[in-house]
Amino acid sequence: MVGFEGEFAVYAEDQAGNRIEINADESWETASCIKVAVLIELFRRVARGDFDSSKKLPFNEENNTLGSGILKFLTPGSFDLSLKDLATLMIIISDNVATNILVDFLGKEAINQTCLDLGLKETKLLEKIYFKPDQEAAIGRTTCREYIQQFKLIKEEVFGPEATEEMMEILKNQQLNTMLNRDLPISLLQPSQPGEKPLVEIASKSGSLKNCRNNGGIIFTPSGYYYLAIFTKDFSDPYYYNDQVVNLWAPRINKVLFHHFIAKQGSFL
Repeated sequence: MVGFEGEFAVYAEDQAGNRIEINADESWETASCIKVAVLIELFRRVARGDFDSSKKLPFNEENNTLGSGILKFLTPGSFDLSLKDLATLMIIISDNVATNILVDFLGKEAINQTCLDLGLKETKLLEKIYFKPDQEAAIGRTTCREYIQQFKLIKEEVFGPEATEEMMEILKNQQLNTMLNRDLPISLLQPSQPGEKPLVEIASKSGSLKNCRNNGGIIFTPSGYYYLAIFTKDFSDPYYYNDQVVNLWAPRINKVLFHHFIAKQGSFL
């Protein structure tokens, strides 16, 4: 695509099922996007009654790691956190320590089996998140189509309305959303008064490694909703900052889709 020197995949679908697909079934490194699969497994089992989301787990040194998040700056062994709080940290600031605690609790095999049971044949958590100072590990695999399928499962209340409500609340508060929201009107993304809901909400999860930047989720608008996933890799700039090449290029895709969707009163056609 003009303006982007790298590889990319896109999957978009409006509320009527009209789709836009580019490399949508190609397997990609997920980076932190795999955390949506962890979130699904957690609330699937909460909905089943295996445990309550208020159950607390300790933060121990064995789960400490580098990368995104805030728990790595705190003292292991000094506090416990509820499952919901860990899930919130895992999604909204992509906390890697919180993710590792949840993966240990839920079990990597159980997370991957649930993906298979849900028809997500290309989605897999490879390992807990452990980075060395000079090396980034592979975290997971998925496709753009399967990534959006995870959000569809959540929205369609496959795990029950309460689970959907809790997961949506968390996903709508994701803070690392530049790839999707940068070029949308700020007046729509932020409410004019405290306590009000914005006119446009995005329930999403991003993922970044030095050679891949991904994001995807649901864009809720006054005209309805649509799904969008954008995965990128093999670009020239490995650094993390607001004007990194993907953060400049990818938002243009959502800007075009958004304005077209609104102009067509809730459709890509």
